[in-house]
Amino acid sequence: MVRSSSNRCLFCEYQHPRNHFLELFGSEAYSELFGSEALTHARNDLERAGKPLELEDGEVDSHITSPGHLISLAAMLRNRTECDRILRRLRPSESQKQLLQKCKAELQRVLKPAAIWWTGSIGKGTSLSGSHDVDVCVSLGGGYVDMEHAVREIASRLQHSAIEVRRVEKKLVFALFKTCIGGDSCALELDILPNFEFGQAQVRHWKVFSEMNAAQKDSVRILKAWSRLSLKTPGILLEAVVHQSLPCASVASDVQGYFIEALRALSSRCQWPDPTDRTVDLGRSLQPEAWQKLQGLAKDTLVLCDVKLEPSDWCKQSYPCIHGLNLIDGDGRRHDFGERDGYGIVEIYTRLSLRIPPHFKDYPKVKDHSHRQDVCGKDCLSFWGEEMLMDEHRRRSIQLGDRYLELVKKFQDESHPLVVSVMQDAESLMAECSGHPSTKIQEQSAIVAMLFSWKVEEAGAHLESAKKEQEQRNRRVAAMRAEERRASEQAAVHHQHNQEDVRDSSPCETMIIAIVLLAAFVQWLLNFH
Repeated sequence: MVRSSSNRCLFCEYQHPRNHFLELFGSEAYSELFGSEALTHARNDLERAGKPLELEDGEVDSHITSPGHLISLAAMLRNRTECDRILRRLRPSESQKQLLQKCKAELQRVLKPAAIWWTGSIGKGTSLSGSHDVDVCVSLGGGYVDMEHAVREIASRLQHSAIEVRRVEKKLVFALFKTCIGGDSCALELDILPNFEFGQAQVRHWKVFSEMNAAQKDSVRILKAWSRLSLKTPGILLEAVVHQSLPCASVASDVQGYFIEALRALSSRCQWPDPTDRTVDLGRSLQPEAWQKLQGLAKDTLVLCDVKLEPSDWCKQSYPCIHGLNLIDGDGRRHDFGERDGYGIVEIYTRLSLRIPPHFKDYPKVKDHSHRQDVCGKDCLSFWGEEMLMDEHRRRSIQLGDRYLELVKKFQDESHPLVVSVMQDAESLMAECSGHPSTKIQEQSAIVAMLFSWKVEEAGAHLESAKKEQEQRNRRVAAMRAEERRASEQAAVHHQHNQEDVRDSSPCETMIIAIVLLAAFVQWLLNFH
């Protein structure tokens, strides 16, 4: 069974340069300058860099003839290191192996079968990374002699377990196993067949193909990834092709040898008898048009075993130097790669296990910028040298800005000698950028100035805030002191009035007040009685 949820090229990967602007300024500044949508795209590019290439349906045909894809296939055919790198991506991951073990344990627990066989590509050991469908053949014992009865019993035993029955058909039970591995939710699709007819045929295939050696199984994986990018090819057909092939002796590894021999066989014949039943032709699983396309792909891939690179003679006299590049395959066809810099050309030569021409011999060895200057001449600035210098200017601008802000906060004075010294260093850096012979570096002087000016503005805002806070503090102190003076004056006046009242009072006035109070009291007693 062939299932494909997306068109993934497992031989190619996303290639994205480092986003220096995002790394230096951070997400907030990047979004403010370029917008939130640009920030989302930049993050996605960084996250998927190095991951398998995802293709839309309309992009597959153009991709399989693209220079990048041809290089990846040729490198895998010619270079054992490249082949091993691809295989690490094709093999099931540790989390997928754990998922399968959990599923096996659960099936054993709930079905309690007399025998169980893990058929299909997972059971044979030829599955690709990301495969989520499992074929299982189950024997419930001699008491079940009817297929429909056995199917119903399998579905019944799966009830109230971690395996969810999705559909019960005449010959099989389609179920789903869900669990968590490392905190992530995972699932396997299960086709569970009783040990009758079709199930027994799968078991026979499992017994034959599971006996293949590790190199054969890995070559089946490569065949699947290679063919299914553009054509849905049954896995059992590819397994039969490899099973009946002998490895090519002219390559470094058996995996490459089996793959090359399988390509040769596919390009020349389309009849493949089933090793468990020679009367069955597995080649009939593909229509004639599909066979024609598959054989064309095999022939186009085989010519990549013998390739050479042809850089153009004209050099732009830069460092790294830039040349046009052509790939010439075994049929003499030329594939134009456009212009590539010296480092990219050397990388392609290395991947293809080709001898590096003398013109590019220094590239793998020269990493220090000063040494590159000696190689290419003082009047020619390296592209990577420019990038390194631009990064250094931005870094220095950020450091000076941080130092300026730190000193302003410490001394609360923009005219302090240390603060002025940092400002002079920043001006010197900007003059160095604007006066550089490279136009590219001159153009970034505005960015260098902006990075420093942000910190200057922040320092100015800090001083303004500190100034306002000091003014408010001074006003509060002045108001408190004025209030204290007013309170002191009022207390003095009150004290003076009290002294004058005591001095001005006489005995006669006191006697009169006493008589008036006594008369009032007598009057109250009379009224009371």
